[in-house]
Amino acid sequence: MKMIKSSVGAAVNILASDLFQAVPVTVQGDAPVPAGMPLSFNGLSVPAGTGADGILLYDVDPTVNPNGALLVQGVVNWPKCMEHAGVSAAAATMKTVLPGIVFRENTGVTPDA
Repeated sequence: MKMIKSSVGAAVNILASDLFQAVPVTVQGDAPVPAGMPLSFNGLSVPAGTGADGILLYDVDPTVNPNGALLVQGVVNWPKCMEHAGVSAAAATMKTVLPGIVFRENTGVTPDA
């Protein structure tokens, strides 16, 4: 049996809360899709957000294993999603498209003492 060794970096955590709901999705395409990318239920990337059914929870390389988890309810760190996945949609747009997900934009803010 032939084995292939692949190095994988640390997983990117896009969640801003431990409470979430995700459904299985088969990611389409020939290129890796990063966590935080808006996806449709048929597994296609939707960088502009319109037509998205959820947010990809973990990085997926469909050429190796197309199975992924699509976040449909929860709280995400939206600036991290935008940075990691290169998403162009504004949080306000995403809130109307995916009402079950809260798009936190101030996760790095700490209250004054």
